[in-house]
Amino acid sequence: MLKARNALKSYMKKFSSKMNGGNRINISLLYKLITYLAKYMKKQTDAKMNKPGTEISALDIFEGTTGDLLNIHSLEKYLTKSKIAFKLESYMEKLETDEQAMNANNKSSFKNKKPSSTPVLFKIKSFLYCLSNPSKSGKLFFDKSSDGDTVMTYLLLDPSEAFKDIVEESKCVILAGGTMEPISDFTNLLFPYLSSEKINHFNCGHIIPDSNLNVYPIRSFNGCEFEFTFDKRNGSNLINNLGQALIKVLTSVPFGVVVFFPSYKYLDQVVDCWKKSGLLAQIGKLKKVFTESKTDSAESVLQNYSSLIETEREGAVLFSVVGGKMSEGINFSDDLARAVIMVGLPFPNVFSGDLIAKRKYIETTTFENGGTKQQAMERAKDFYENICMKAVNQSVGRAIRNINDYAVIYLIDSRYQRTNIQDKLSGWIKKRLLKQYNDVFATIGPTIKFFASKKSH
Repeated sequence: MLKARNALKSYMKKFSSKMNGGNRINISLLYKLITYLAKYMKKQTDAKMNKPGTEISALDIFEGTTGDLLNIHSLEKYLTKSKIAFKLESYMEKLETDEQAMNANNKSSFKNKKPSSTPVLFKIKSFLYCLSNPSKSGKLFFDKSSDGDTVMTYLLLDPSEAFKDIVEESKCVILAGGTMEPISDFTNLLFPYLSSEKINHFNCGHIIPDSNLNVYPIRSFNGCEFEFTFDKRNGSNLINNLGQALIKVLTSVPFGVVVFFPSYKYLDQVVDCWKKSGLLAQIGKLKKVFTESKTDSAESVLQNYSSLIETEREGAVLFSVVGGKMSEGINFSDDLARAVIMVGLPFPNVFSGDLIAKRKYIETTTFENGGTKQQAMERAKDFYENICMKAVNQSVGRAIRNINDYAVIYLIDSRYQRTNIQDKLSGWIKKRLLKQYNDVFATIGPTIKFFASKKSH
């Protein structure tokens, strides 16, 4: 934001004489608006009032200023129709390159700098649009960026108003998708005003026969109960038992195995622990290990993993992350994933600003509609679980990609035994849950038999 303000100031100073009156006025107003935003953020940060999830009132931003007199719609329209955003972005990049050229000893260090994909004024435009939305539809709140900076974020909390015209003007509305379960969020958030009789659910299941997929909800291994909650998952005993359980599974599954972890941080922690204990070396003797990285390209990892299996016909295991580069849009068909292993439940960060804002909204609307405190808490919990289970369904669905495909799925966490969690699995996965096999040792025989039966086809 400060970067944009300084660039606008410099841009006005250099090109003011070449601008027409309208451009000078609008750019001055943008500069004033950005100044107000920057001062407000600094004031709240200094007062330690910028905790993630803290709601922001537009009136508070402009308190004590003339900012509330700014015509937000006019500025938004100006940014849409003018090309000032691209001109300013080019100017900012030129200033930055010139500064690097003056300070750098080696000019090659900045020659290949890529231009910004989104002009900063477009972000300002999006923010202006948010300010013009009805306060009930969404909220402004503080959050933290990935690098720890304080940011102001807008979240559309009530999409039903924007969607209502479509529902009321249509004879029929069809929501279709590949991985939509759990679907209660769609009905609760998009059309809460419709009675259940007016909403029909249809699930066509999966094209593969039942015999082509086994799903094991794993509770334990070697006397160790698997529960990868945030406060329990860091124990070395739990992590090492997970590694030993993985070795057992790898001995009974041919070719490729994809293992999903809840986060990059936890994946790195587990791999580091396995290195120290020697378990990673044991895993590597069974199948070559590939690890998804948050920083490195996923293409090269996937290409090497696929080549080893499809060309060299050797076994490999890929450690990946839910919500990462490998969990969406990539098909681990046939031998690339004869098993998918889900470690834990990938619940999102409950302290993130958007989740705090969403939880408050759900609880408030429940109260407004006559609900109790218990009902409000249950609805918020349900929303939180739905986010997690959508990610699970999206990830494990990478295994089955055609009518002849077959695989086993291991859901490793004792919480997969719970009815409320199982009910939120995709129908075609829930249908094939083998609930009687909840220990890794108990699954090895059926798994070997499962793949042996496929060899005869």
